[in-house]
Amino acid sequence: MDKKEKLNRIFLILLSLFVVMLGYGILLPTLPYYTERLALGDNLDTDSINFHIGFLTSIYPLFQLLFVVLWGRLSDKSLIMTFLEFFTSLKNSVQHFI
Repeated sequence: MDKKEKLNRIFLILLSLFVVMLGYGILLPTLPYYTERLALGDNLDTDSINFHIGFLTSIYPLFQLLFVVLWGRLSDKSLIMTFLEFFTSLKNSVQHFI
């Protein structure tokens, strides 16, 4: 494995982590506001609001944990090469314009 291929793999991992952290960074700060806003229209109590906030916050990592094995097996077979080629070409085209 040459240096360029190692850098492409590291880039793909960092891009995946960035997307996950971006999702958390957008979702978690705004979730209580929207949950309270939607629940106030239905006249729900604060315990129900807190339960729904906790449920919505925990469901994403739960499904991520459940489907990581399936995604790993799928990517090991054929998708990893497709994604590596796509992100490599995307990275090269961005570098070309910079």
